[in-house]
Amino acid sequence: MIKGSFSLLLGFDLAATFPKYINIRRGGYITVFISIACNPWKLVNSPTVFLSVMGGFMAFLGPMIGLMIASFTVIHRFRLKVDDLYIGNPSGIYWFSYGFNWRAPVAWALGTFSSLPGFVVNVNPQVEVAAGWSHVYSICFITGVGISFVVFILLHYLFPAPSLQAWVASQPSVRETMRFYSEMNDLKVIHEEANDKEFVSLSAEDKDLSDKSLSCI
Repeated sequence: MIKGSFSLLLGFDLAATFPKYINIRRGGYITVFISIACNPWKLVNSPTVFLSVMGGFMAFLGPMIGLMIASFTVIHRFRLKVDDLYIGNPSGIYWFSYGFNWRAPVAWALGTFSSLPGFVVNVNPQVEVAAGWSHVYSICFITGVGISFVVFILLHYLFPAPSLQAWVASQPSVRETMRFYSEMNDLKVIHEEANDKEFVSLSAEDKDLSDKSLSCI
């Protein structure tokens, strides 16, 4: 069941990455054939190894999280140009180099590298590495997030993306944006209160008319 879910998830990813050539079924088949190369039966042959492998995902997910935090908070400054996310040509600000932001895999690889020796020892204790690598692996999530965070920002600083940088610089600051939405919310509240008062006054007038009509009867 786990293998089937994994193949389906990667099938979705491949179909989303290459929709012109790959659908979900083809992506699932490609994943099944490629996964044989990593000897998956050795990763699930015992409960201990299986738990070690599942716990080792932190070594790979930590750098991804570091990339996402750095991208949204520092590079994009809490902004996204949603329309350009769906533009697959150089006119979009997220096109980078031929549609590929090479800074991300470089930062991810460097963030993952420090945890790989400890990960190998955790899966296969017969392999011998320096004790320091095992200590690094015990905090692989923190080190992965930190290294990828710093490297990704540094690469964008040394090799900036001009279109993205220009768009982010042209946007108002977070404080100005929050002030704008706060003022809009205040105006909305004032408008709703005015409507409520008008409704209450109309209800009072209707009640007076009703009372007068009853008195006449």
